[in-house]
Amino acid sequence: MENFKILIIWCWRISETHIKALKDNSNYSIVWVCDVVVELAKKKWEELWVSYYNDYKNAILESNCDIILIWVWSWLHPEIATFALENKKHVITEKPIWLTLKETKLMIKTAKDNDKKLFVIEQNRLNETIEFLRDAIENKRFWKIYSISAKLY
Repeated sequence: MENFKILIIWCWRISETHIKALKDNSNYSIVWVCDVVVELAKKKWEELWVSYYNDYKNAILESNCDIILIWVWSWLHPEIATFALENKKHVITEKPIWLTLKETKLMIKTAKDNDKKLFVIEQNRLNETIEFLRDAIENKRFWKIYSISAKLY
């Protein structure tokens, strides 16, 4: 099977989980990392012995990666992912894909127009607590819900 070259954008805490999964899979090679906080990018460079950038546009344009993993704040997904897709890169991002339906449709269209794949990780979908809550909501165990906030560590 092909070995896909990966560029990781954002080197904060969540990247550790994804990096471990990628290291355990021989079909992927982490080759570049990018973070606006240069110290974080350098730290990953030291840990992984990969090239680093602190500007996502330069990273996307200069690296010959196959897939871009975007682990930034949700409101930055559209800007970075669209740029990556328009530059012929596959994109993997965490949920939410974008913050509005209109933007989501544009993201999907950009992927299709450029013949690239767009993957969205729903990492908590099968979390035991989330499944319990979903079941409780579906079985109408609560009255009217106005807001839910959760931190899953």
